[in-house]
Amino acid sequence: MTTPLTLRPVPPATAPTHHPPPQESAIAPWKFGYSESKDGAQANLLVLLHGLGDTCAPFLQLGKQLSLPGTCVLSLQAPFPVPLMDAPSYTWQPLSPSDFLTDEPLTTSLEAITKHTIPLFRALLRYLTTSLRWPLERIHLFGWAQGGTVALELARDIGVRGLEDAQDQRHHRRPGSVTSICGALLSAPPLGAALSLSTPVFYLTRQPRDASSALLRRTFTGDATTVCVRAEKGGMDMPRGEEEWGQVMRFWSGVLARPGDAQWMRNAGGVEGDVYEVVR
Repeated sequence: MTTPLTLRPVPPATAPTHHPPPQESAIAPWKFGYSESKDGAQANLLVLLHGLGDTCAPFLQLGKQLSLPGTCVLSLQAPFPVPLMDAPSYTWQPLSPSDFLTDEPLTTSLEAITKHTIPLFRALLRYLTTSLRWPLERIHLFGWAQGGTVALELARDIGVRGLEDAQDQRHHRRPGSVTSICGALLSAPPLGAALSLSTPVFYLTRQPRDASSALLRRTFTGDATTVCVRAEKGGMDMPRGEEEWGQVMRFWSGVLARPGDAQWMRNAGGVEGDVYEVVR
């Protein structure tokens, strides 16, 4: 005997469409600048990481000038002051005055970032995803030079260890994307192995021979699009002109959610189309 089934419409799940701005008292020792999206929508959070010796102020202005649709901007200031500097200058790894007493150029230490910086970032991301309810997959990282290295290492760390969500007890394993300008990945996968992490990555380098490109392709593979671009010479310069910025924008157009589209609805926790419950 066939049992008749009745379909009852289910109201779509709705996620918060407004994320309050971060509070400095809640995320100490972080200093930052924050800007809402110009169109009022909150589909993405773009986290900006400046280079060695800078502050968060110039990158906040950059984020505002980019004016990405539905994208709020969080420009972070590196947590460690650069010693012996007259003007405010900050670094993503602890430095001491003795680091400036040699003729050797300053280099980014993977050990220092792993020990001191990544734990601070993981705590910040837990605040953003739990207290402010930003889905990790809608948090996009953009870093320049040392800031780019930190962004890549953070994405790698999350991909390997996960980031626990206190609300659903799941371990999320990828931010929305990483864009690194002249900031190399330092961690190498095991010899002959690939980690196949799924975070989409855009990497711009100005070095004619850059070992980081190969490391990136072995680390961020899976379903991600890892774009390694070798730009014109210019040391460690930020993107220059329409051509270089255009490549960054094309990458973002493929990974940023647009307010109201299917990707945004999925990431926000909404439901596409009509949903029905089967009632016996």
